[in-house]
Amino acid sequence: MRKKYAWIDNVLTPEECEEVIAICSPAVVPAMYDKRNKQGELIMPWIPSLTRKAQVAWVAQGSNIDHLMQKMVKIVLQQARDFFYLPCSYVETIQFAKYGFLGHYSRHTDSTGVGRSARRIISASVQLSNPDDYKGGNLKVDIEHKMHKTPREQGTLTIFPSVFEHKVTPILRGQRYALVLWACIEEPPPQVEIDRDTMEEFKRWGQEEA
Repeated sequence: MRKKYAWIDNVLTPEECEEVIAICSPAVVPAMYDKRNKQGELIMPWIPSLTRKAQVAWVAQGSNIDHLMQKMVKIVLQQARDFFYLPCSYVETIQFAKYGFLGHYSRHTDSTGVGRSARRIISASVQLSNPDDYKGGNLKVDIEHKMHKTPREQGTLTIFPSVFEHKVTPILRGQRYALVLWACIEEPPPQVEIDRDTMEEFKRWGQEEA
């Protein structure tokens, strides 16, 4: 039977989760709208996302929590190989996400047809918040056309294929914090090459439509 998604309890201790929150929270900014025109050019780059109400930050290598991030990377790559039988060898820069009142992420996939996200194979989310500290904010993954609620326990990692649709339901009380990771088969090329390829791909689509 095809495997769907998995979770691992206690990949981080409650103390480690609180350490990540304390270090990353001051750096968050609103999640932005990523929309491209037919030429592949990014438009409205400073408009907050309409599908995602959240604040995010990127966890830089060499930070005070780098040892914890490296542990997460190792676990995700190992699970990609052992659970999904995929030879992933690279994880993108880890995203820290904060969802406040009515914060949510509408139904979406992490792997799209173009750009950097097209190379994503496996997605993972680490629950940083104590589940008693917030209401709502459930991560749900679409399995065979039914949305399944994933575990909420603090320090739990949930992993699933990036092409699977998923969402975060609105926060009704408190705040939810999480780490988001994306694994690829290999390290993507430099961003400038990805942008160039993306623009060329959009141009081909435009010619086909014409």
